[in-house]
Amino acid sequence: MMHSPRALINFAVLTVAILAFFTISSVLYPPYTGFMLEYDEASDAMRVVSVDAWVEEQGLQIGDAIQSVTNSNGMRAVIERKHILKSSEQSRSYYDNRNERLNEMDRMHELFSNSPITIEKKNGGLVTLTLDKQRPLSSLSLPFWVVFLCGLTAPLVSSLAWAWQSKKPETTLLLLSGIGFFLICLSSSMSVYKADMFYLPLLAHWFNRLALDIGQLSFVLFGTAVLLFYPNKFSFSPRVLKYLIIGFCVYPPFAYFNSWWFNDLSTGQYPRFTDAEAYSPMLLMFCLTIFLCWKQYSTSKGYPVQRAQTLWMILAWTLGPSIFVLLYLLPRWLGDGPLLKGSEILLPIILSVYLMVFLGIARFNLFQLERYIGEAYQWVLISVLFLVLDIVLISFLNLSPQTSNGIILVTAIWGYIPIRYWIQGRLNAQVDSRNQALTSEAVLLMVRNSLDSKTLANESWYQVVSAMFRPSDITPLDSIQESTTSMRGQQLIVAGNNYCSALRLNFADRGSRLFSNKDVELANVLNLLFERLYDVRDSFLQGQTQERSRIRRDLHDQIGHKLLSLIYAAKDEKSRSLAQETMAQLSELIQAMKQEPISLDDLATRMQGVCVDICANAKLQLGWNNEIPVETFERISSDQFLNILNILRELLSNSIKHGRASSVRVSLKQIDGCLIVDYSDDGHGFDQQTVKPGNGLFNLQSRASELHAKMEWHTSEGTFLKLTIPLDSGDQNHG
Repeated sequence: MMHSPRALINFAVLTVAILAFFTISSVLYPPYTGFMLEYDEASDAMRVVSVDAWVEEQGLQIGDAIQSVTNSNGMRAVIERKHILKSSEQSRSYYDNRNERLNEMDRMHELFSNSPITIEKKNGGLVTLTLDKQRPLSSLSLPFWVVFLCGLTAPLVSSLAWAWQSKKPETTLLLLSGIGFFLICLSSSMSVYKADMFYLPLLAHWFNRLALDIGQLSFVLFGTAVLLFYPNKFSFSPRVLKYLIIGFCVYPPFAYFNSWWFNDLSTGQYPRFTDAEAYSPMLLMFCLTIFLCWKQYSTSKGYPVQRAQTLWMILAWTLGPSIFVLLYLLPRWLGDGPLLKGSEILLPIILSVYLMVFLGIARFNLFQLERYIGEAYQWVLISVLFLVLDIVLISFLNLSPQTSNGIILVTAIWGYIPIRYWIQGRLNAQVDSRNQALTSEAVLLMVRNSLDSKTLANESWYQVVSAMFRPSDITPLDSIQESTTSMRGQQLIVAGNNYCSALRLNFADRGSRLFSNKDVELANVLNLLFERLYDVRDSFLQGQTQERSRIRRDLHDQIGHKLLSLIYAAKDEKSRSLAQETMAQLSELIQAMKQEPISLDDLATRMQGVCVDICANAKLQLGWNNEIPVETFERISSDQFLNILNILRELLSNSIKHGRASSVRVSLKQIDGCLIVDYSDDGHGFDQQTVKPGNGLFNLQSRASELHAKMEWHTSEGTFLKLTIPLDSGDQNHG
């Protein structure tokens, strides 16, 4: 279903407004102290590093060391470093478990929620503050805005994709995954290490953690489910998706409530995922992702666009989890801090992977990923190699970041760039060599077909195009005067010429690549060359026809006239009979030179006449059998007609001269598109192994070869020959 651009814009603006209002309101709700603290290792004290003007007016200055804070209810807390933490890793040094930390954050929220508060300095001074002001937006740090914008981007772009193609399951799943990513970013932006002196109540902490865990599960599960439908939908996809949704609904309550003590809520018992519970579904989804990537790749073979989409998805789904595992989870499991410290670095990287999936599904015309997937893999590989080199130089060789960057820069300039150009040159040379070989093969085939008058022009052009581009299939078209590509390179339209109609080719090289502008140029060159070759062939055949007509006319007017005079002037019957036989053969030759198709019925009549004449003169008994249907529409060429008659004469001559036969039998049949001539006599026969081939046998074999016929001999008792002549192998007079 297509929506108007106006509806899309309204939907996008409304989505952004709702999400932005919800997030900003959540951040601005907690009490605002108006000052920031940092831990000073030299004095082992918590010092003020920034103050608002209204706080400074009350006597709190930058550099003051804070001892404790007391609220209006008499609640007092000694301010320590554990109250201002910059990462979740630091919290492990001060708290034994997450509950202990969250309870402390809840206590700090209660402390600052009961205004006014009294701040005790280490020098004994007291400052009283009335916390009735709202947190200003300017107090929010840059990491907060980075994570906040990441959270808005994912659901916004996925909403656009869903609104544009709402009936596709992959866009719905992408939207649900984007909502999960927003929940992750929402939780991360409101975390205590994102805004100093930012304390939420316990219930808010609970929802914050709930949003993070559910968001992670939604992002990974629905993102993985995209591969069930994109780029190819499997028969098992709806069933697997149903199981995943059931698991999504059942798993969170089980993981949360297994540690909730319902009779002791006041102590801050906190339902949550453990680390094993939080990451085990991710591991399961990652394994499912690997399987689906393999399944999509094996299904998309022979379809270059789908294969490029699959490779793009594989790149995204292997790059994202790999970054998360290698640079975040693995260092934590090994006991060190993550290499990617802070959500402001990790979440934008994950967002970029999410946007890769979005671009693959949206398939904008300006982003033809099937053309650039190779470059994408190349850049990712190089980036990974340089990242590994940077880690090795800094972590293992203890070099400074500046020195490491310098080494990487020199390596890129003097190593990577020359090697890349060398490899690219080798690959281009291989492609050019292969294309040249295919072009040579196509041109050679074109020339060979043009010299063979038996090959039709349209068949020849079909063979040439198939040999050159090796498409998955070819479809004829009408009225196409210009070659071009269509379907974003999936099809090549080859313009028609004076001899053939236009052709539509799908997927070059059996579906391994797309067509390009170079293919269009090559098709135009081949088209021009084909027309020139067949123009030459037509001119040659036309000249050949004219020469045959002249010779036929001369034979008829000169030789025929003299033979006719010889027939009337013959003094005895033998001379007259010989002249008549010569006249008949001359008529057959003239008929053959006309290059006109001859029906099988006319062939049978002429063969019977030859047999009757020769057998009568030689006093042989003739057995004639013609089983060819009278209503047949089969035709043979004049060359075939002449060769068959000459073979029959040669067989009869051999039976008379060498076999000394007293009878011959000739039978004609038409079976499965073949003309079958059975010839036999009761003569002496001959031994095929010992007989010395003469002109007679040689002529038989030569004429049978021209007919593409098969000869089967039996010569033990008399002579038997079965001659099988395919009726569609001969030239129908004009290629």
